Amino acid sequence: MNRRQLVSLIFAAAIITGCGSTNTVRQALPQTASGNPTYQIADISSKSEEVPAKFEKDLRKYLEEDLEKKGMLGNGAESRKVSVEITEFSMSQGGSRLLLGALAGKDYVKAEVNVVDAASNELIGSSTIESKDRLAGGGPELFTSYHAKAISKFLQGKN
Repeated sequence: MNRRQLVSLIFAAAIITGCGSTNTVRQALPQTASGNPTYQIADISSKSEEVPAKFEKDLRKYLEEDLEKKGMLGNGAESRKVSVEITEFSMSQGGSRLLLGALAGKDYVKAEVNVVDAASNELIGSSTIESKDRLAGGGPELFTSYHAKAISKFLQGKN
């Protein structure tokens, strides 16, 4: 392996290890008799004014795209309703990210995810999902996509 390949490998490893998510499941989702359940994203909101509207909009977009790819996006009485409330949020600004890289601070989001049975309107699943990018290296779009995938994993029962 030459020096250039080694540097590339180390950089890729740093990016991958810089991103992470944790999932604290309070109430696991029940299985369905018919296989994979379907979900509709009912609400994405925030407790903090620091959360840009674009982050909420993009989170919905990426979450719906991921569920669609897995055949789990639906609507109507048979689909479970998902609400996401962002409780903590920190993202370095574009200029500081560009100039300072990892020194600009880590990107971090914590969200409460609740799943309600559409027919009975009862809570059937609940989790706290945290995502962080210690290096702030992927940019806001990649980070938002990464958090959406972490939420999708919970909805798929992959804790």
